Amino acid sequence: MRFEIFIAARYLRARRRQAVVGLITAISVVGVAAGVASLIIALAITNGMRRDLQERLVGSTAHVELMRTAGDGMENWRELMARLANVPHVEAEAPGLYGQVLISRGARSGGALIKGIIPADERKVGNLLQSIHQGSADELDPEETLPTGATPPIVIGNELALTLGATVGDTLLVTSPQGELTPLGLVPRYQRFRIVGIFASGFYQYDSSYAFMRLADAQRLFFEQVVTFIVLALIVVVAALNILIALTMMVMEKTRDIAVMMSFGVRAEQIRRIFLCQGLLISSIGTVLGLIAGYAASVAGSHFKFIHLDASVYSIDYLPFAPRFTDALIVAAVSLGVSLLATLYPSSSAASVLPAEALRYE
Repeated sequence: MRFEIFIAARYLRARRRQAVVGLITAISVVGVAAGVASLIIALAITNGMRRDLQERLVGSTAHVELMRTAGDGMENWRELMARLANVPHVEAEAPGLYGQVLISRGARSGGALIKGIIPADERKVGNLLQSIHQGSADELDPEETLPTGATPPIVIGNELALTLGATVGDTLLVTSPQGELTPLGLVPRYQRFRIVGIFASGFYQYDSSYAFMRLADAQRLFFEQVVTFIVLALIVVVAALNILIALTMMVMEKTRDIAVMMSFGVRAEQIRRIFLCQGLLISSIGTVLGLIAGYAASVAGSHFKFIHLDASVYSIDYLPFAPRFTDALIVAAVSLGVSLLATLYPSSSAASVLPAEALRYE
């Protein structure tokens, strides 16, 4: 494909009769770069927020915890529980979804480890729910249907309730660091919960920083990284549309050249590959520039800590960054894949040019 790549690169460098085509091509490169950089920075911030809060806030342990080391949970947890029930020496099993959050009530706030549970299963593996001395955990049952617009329930420890000055029936604001990230900045995930029970286990670490909610509510609160990726990936889609427009206009501009090449024996398949290569060159340049810019910004933010936060809201005083190599691979693949789709139509249009019709009035 050296011939096709040579022609595609020459078309990108050549001076055009229509200046708007060159402008749209430049905008396409910048758009892809901006989209890729935004995704890299957004994912780095999400990873950094999760890492720092997990290090700072108190966690808990069970006899045995089977956890996924990366990602946002286990999709096949029901099948996994059924398999674990048949493992020798396993007496009981229960699903749980953990997440570090900030819980606040008015001017008072405190860090907590949220655990999304199914009460009937949780009672088989632990006794914290048996230590509830105010209210009950009945409303955490997934079979309980909440009225439309009702505030979801939460059960907290006695020491945490004292810190917040809260009691049964009060409403709390739960802030998750795994919120939505937009090009305009970090938008944390907020959700209000109503206290339905307070437990006192006698173990300070649990009573001061532990809370229970329904498994379904925890899933809605914490599976936000995928949403972030999808929302910001739309930037790449917009850039791909620019590529489609640029290539379509270039095909119109180069119709005579295409006809001449075809009259010299260049096959339609080669013409198609020329414009496919051109679209991939545009997206590749934008993707590389975006990766460089995104990682440079993430490394600089992690090193200099120049973006400060309100510690009373986020529980940390600066915005952390934790870029990952796997994120770069995924973002690059999405960027190139979407851009490739955008080149299919204009490349097919170029291959369908009829030399006789194109050169009739030349």
